[in-house]
Amino acid sequence: MTIYFISGLGADRRIFSRLELLPDIVIRHIEWIEPARHESLQDYCKRLAAQVDTKDEFIFAGLSFGGLVALELQKILPAKGVILISTIATRNELPLKYRIIGSLKLHLLAPAVLMKSMKPVAYWIFNARTKKEKELLSQYLDAVSPLYLKWSLDKVLTWENDQKPSHTRHIHGTADRIFPYRLIHADKMINGGGHLMVYDRAKEVSAVITEWIREMERSDRGRAH
Repeated sequence: MTIYFISGLGADRRIFSRLELLPDIVIRHIEWIEPARHESLQDYCKRLAAQVDTKDEFIFAGLSFGGLVALELQKILPAKGVILISTIATRNELPLKYRIIGSLKLHLLAPAVLMKSMKPVAYWIFNARTKKEKELLSQYLDAVSPLYLKWSLDKVLTWENDQKPSHTRHIHGTADRIFPYRLIHADKMINGGGHLMVYDRAKEVSAVITEWIREMERSDRGRAH
């Protein structure tokens, strides 16, 4: 089985570097590309889909904004499953204040340069606690383009998806400050896990992902017989 990891807003594959999966699980990464200014999320995902090799069975695993992208990609490509990490599965799980901001387009009023410069706020929001986590987050903010930052934020706040596919598995932390766990209908909760738990609680997240992949494989074998 191949798993395609999709990182969060402005992040890259390093956020998954501490995960430990079994050797027979092939790991691939979807790399972000620069969006067109008024490109829809659906059209953007059609371009990302070119990175997926559909000759072998695969699943998507999306973190934060990458979770939204994973769900949109599975509408295009025949994924065996989707694993969501520290994200939302439907628009109903988005906090009301976010939906209001998105509806009124208030987020478009804030300059992207200002968003990129508010690192201490970002450390708190993303639950970045250690020096290494803060360094990673700082590097992400420095590297992300203003266009991508505003574009992706807009896609999160205005996302319209209201369906959670049956082959989706969702893991979330109880201390997530971006997507409060009380609104999330997750299959597995990590007590005390923050938005970056895929990095700082990697051992626990790895165990859950491995269990779900094995479950998907058993289900496939069962259908084959």
